Amino acid sequence: MAVYKKTLNEILVKIHNVDHLPPHCHVFYKNYDMKVDLLALKILNPPPNKTPQKLSKALKQEQNEMLKAWDKVKFIPSGSSPGTW
Repeated sequence: MAVYKKTLNEILVKIHNVDHLPPHCHVFYKNYDMKVDLLALKILNPPPNKTPQKLSKALKQEQNEMLKAWDKVKFIPSGSSPGTW
């Protein structure tokens, strides 16, 4: 499930309801599944870590809404396996 799911300029962006720090979203763009830091709006992985301009602009416009959604995320306990949370 997702606490945030939106298509921005043909780019799918999700924030899962259960996830880990740092605050991030998952971006599906041009056959890539990228993790993007919500505070810096920089690609965390996979390389290359340069954020395409189209993506950067869309994320900046939604940053406040995404940070509010992140506040609803339940965190995965450190060292646990997915089946235990």
